[in-house]
Amino acid sequence: MIETSVAIVASVLTAFQLIPQTIKIVREKNSKGISRTTFRMITLSSSLWLIHGVNRLDFAIIFANSITFICAVTVLSLHSKNKKKPSGNAARHSN
Repeated sequence: MIETSVAIVASVLTAFQLIPQTIKIVREKNSKGISRTTFRMITLSSSLWLIHGVNRLDFAIIFANSITFICAVTVLSLHSKNKKKPSGNAARHSN
């Protein structure tokens, strides 16, 4: 019983840990300062945990790592998109 409760709390915390960062990047359209390497590692580790959870049919692992994976991929995608946009100064100086 305690082991199950710990697993549930851990999976909820894991699942929602990246949501504040993801929301901030989406709202501000600014991902400057994030570490792509960190988010790549989070994406890889959550995908591996997701595979493990599916193999074990463990809902807690599947739930937590699905949300983590989605947030990490969203942050990486937005970071790539934001990086391709010229900054205000670059746009003014290119004319």
